[in-house]
Amino acid sequence: MSELIDEVKTKALAPAQAKRQSVTARIQGRAVVNGDRGSLRRLLWALVDNAIKYTPAGGHIEIGLTSGSEVVQVTVQDDGMGIPEDLLPRVFERFFRADPSRGEVEGSGLGLAIAKWIAEAHGGSLTAAHAPAGGTVFTVRLSPSGPLEILGG
Repeated sequence: MSELIDEVKTKALAPAQAKRQSVTARIQGRAVVNGDRGSLRRLLWALVDNAIKYTPAGGHIEIGLTSGSEVVQVTVQDDGMGIPEDLLPRVFERFFRADPSRGEVEGSGLGLAIAKWIAEAHGGSLTAAHAPAGGTVFTVRLSPSGPLEILGG
């Protein structure tokens, strides 16, 4: 997973720099997950792309990775506008936008729904919560397994 995080971080640098945002990765240990590499990359990109879109100029986005014997956890945290508490459960619905003014942001409203589907298709979960310092934190939990980091493309 650390290689995928590096790939997604690299892809995020140009759009984030255009908004004067910083993107960092905090990787703790080596995480091993069997799954479809392209799908997992798409899941991570959907979360980071969402953070870039909804974090104001000068904001910060952090991608985190921790690994234990029972779970591999990836977080994408931003210090953006956040999502109202009552709307957090709905952010994974297709075409849902928490704020009508978010219609100004490009996108189909499918990214987070697809990301959740990919996480669940890999036997994991995806949740959203308020970040402690403001903004939003998305958390992906997957089961560690096997000797191969990621199978496929």
